[in-house]
Amino acid sequence: MKSASQYSHQTSAALLDALGLQTKSSGGSRALAFAGVAVAGVAVGAIAALLLTPRTGRQLRADLRSGAKELGDSAAFKASQAMDSARHAVDSIEHSYRNSDHHNGVTGG
Repeated sequence: MKSASQYSHQTSAALLDALGLQTKSSGGSRALAFAGVAVAGVAVGAIAALLLTPRTGRQLRADLRSGAKELGDSAAFKASQAMDSARHAVDSIEHSYRNSDHHNGVTGG
């Protein structure tokens, strides 16, 4: 069996791996990743639609401005959703910690 001093120089990832465990991403980080992918998908679709539809230069510029505004609005909305999700995750973790045995001074034994 290894002593505690043998583990002191290992990273947390190495220690988790040695125990057969792994880190779990938070709900907020998954929501933020999803929001980024969704915004990128909307942007690619909007650009493709604008460029593949026959228009005059003036019409295309007006459509690009409108599309950019919609994209900005969509990005702001998705970012707001991601922030709300992250806040909810933090609140949930704080609530769990406050109600945990560790926080309340209860120890096993």
